[in-house]
Amino acid sequence: MGSESEKKQFLGNYLYQFVLRKVNVEALAGRITGMILDGQTIDYILYLCQNKKEFFNIVDEAQLLIKKAEQTQVAL
Repeated sequence: MGSESEKKQFLGNYLYQFVLRKVNVEALAGRITGMILDGQTIDYILYLCQNKKEFFNIVDEAQLLIKKAEQTQVAL
């Protein structure tokens, strides 16, 4: 496998399936997967692939952040 971006793309495709199973909404799954990949190292992403509990904690946290952001936009 080549560059870091190619590795992240591969891992993102892998993680997306698990995020989608958890949230059951394609657009939300894509958004959360992007949040997980953005700014993270390959090593941390691999760690999440191996640690399901931590991975699902991150997914839950991302869902909460998105919900809060949407509520803030509605309030404005």
